[in-house]
Amino acid sequence: EYRKRMKFGQYLENQTVPEWSGQYIDYSALKDIIKALASVENVALDVGTGKSGFGERVTSLSTIPNPTTQAKYKGKDITEADFFTELEAQMAKVDKFTHEQLTSLKASVDELEDRVGITDSEQSTSRLTEQGKTKAIEDAKRVGDKFLKIEKFANLNFLGFHKILKKHDKQLPIPCRRFYLTRLHNQRWVKHDYSKVFVTLSLIHAKLRGDKSGANLNTGAQNFVRSTTKYWVRTEDISRVKHIVLQHLPVFQHNLGALPGDSQFCNSVYFDNTQLELYHGRLDKSPDAIAIRFRWYATADPKLVFVERKTHHDSWTGDVSVKERFTLDESQVMPFLRGEFTIENKLAEMKKAGKSEADMKNVTRLFTEIYQQIDSKQLRPTMRTQYNRVAYQIPFDATVRVSLDTNLLMIAENPKVGPDCQTESRWYRNPNITLPPTEFTTFPHAVLEVKLSLKEGEEAPQWVTDLINSGYVTQVHKFSKFIHGCATLLSEDVQAVQYWGEDDSIRPSML
Repeated sequence: EYRKRMKFGQYLENQTVPEWSGQYIDYSALKDIIKALASVENVALDVGTGKSGFGERVTSLSTIPNPTTQAKYKGKDITEADFFTELEAQMAKVDKFTHEQLTSLKASVDELEDRVGITDSEQSTSRLTEQGKTKAIEDAKRVGDKFLKIEKFANLNFLGFHKILKKHDKQLPIPCRRFYLTRLHNQRWVKHDYSKVFVTLSLIHAKLRGDKSGANLNTGAQNFVRSTTKYWVRTEDISRVKHIVLQHLPVFQHNLGALPGDSQFCNSVYFDNTQLELYHGRLDKSPDAIAIRFRWYATADPKLVFVERKTHHDSWTGDVSVKERFTLDESQVMPFLRGEFTIENKLAEMKKAGKSEADMKNVTRLFTEIYQQIDSKQLRPTMRTQYNRVAYQIPFDATVRVSLDTNLLMIAENPKVGPDCQTESRWYRNPNITLPPTEFTTFPHAVLEVKLSLKEGEEAPQWVTDLINSGYVTQVHKFSKFIHGCATLLSEDVQAVQYWGEDDSIRPSML
């Protein structure tokens, strides 16, 4: 929004934290150097001709451009070499300061972690007095706020370097933007994932709240009955939204200790037929409209696969929409789709694993129904979503569950040129074949889902209401990754499109 009101230099000055004022990119100085160099007549010689002018040039990503332009800046003779020297000094300054701040932040988190005792057993009494708890809660919030402050500092500098490099290449004849963007993206404060800080903070808050796990109701076929509301979150607000949520719910991942950050990688392959029957049913919210997807977590190549079906019911009917699922080993997926891995095979597997009769009865129904729907409707792999998901929930307590999906990518599962999944006897696209740019799209926002399971007459917790009204999230009624992906990537086959496609913020992602 600042572009509509002011130039970046003024915006940077307005957003600068006073006590950090000397640590930001000196955008003004770099801009003045460019201006001085650009004002010199006959700024460069045409390579190979000895004539003045810009002429034809090439650049290398692995070498610093050869500077020849001379100018006066603050009474001194300068060339582009001085610009490059200053640029690198600015990058090093920002990198050093950001690293120092994050190191200090990590020390504060470690001290809090030890003080609160998050590794103590859930049943143990907190080692802190009530006064100590209050102080720890305040300190945890202060650490989270400092993380957001550091992130904003990093983002402002990142944007500043992008803009100054763009300005350089626009006003001077020797391009350097691509070379220095590579350097910029390799800076520690750009390439590292610091979300593990939020994982620890969420555990600290959970310990201080005294969260207790609910009963483990995990079964072979898992039924989820919840009201779900979906929101878009701008990239610049993602960490702030995370910080709000983690103060009330812990990060909930099954293998949290093995994750590099707070998020788990997720792939979902949606099935449909050539008429996109399931797409149009979900778009129209037809009674009993279904979506069928095969989902796997964590790894690039699937191992354990969740076969899921979502069924839509209008609320006025008294029924609620339901998501059901069972699991298959990856090696069983194609045999299942061909009718070779049968329910008898699945039940024998479950019996050997000691599953209950109730579990096996539920899986029998779901397994049989999904296979019949795939077979009768001639469903095939159609569209995939990929994203990093962080989930927040008190374990086995579904009263409030929040998930946030970032880095969302949609992929057409079948190439327009070449053999499709069925021809290759695959249930997802061959990962060894490069994706053409017309067969995938990135979504510009994160997607937040707030799932509530409340007693009749019970209202959502106040913090949920405050988050919804905070201005950091935008409600998008019935937003669907499946619908958006199909409408964008399979536009020639759809008969109608989603209403949110008219939103200006996502139009660039619509192919």
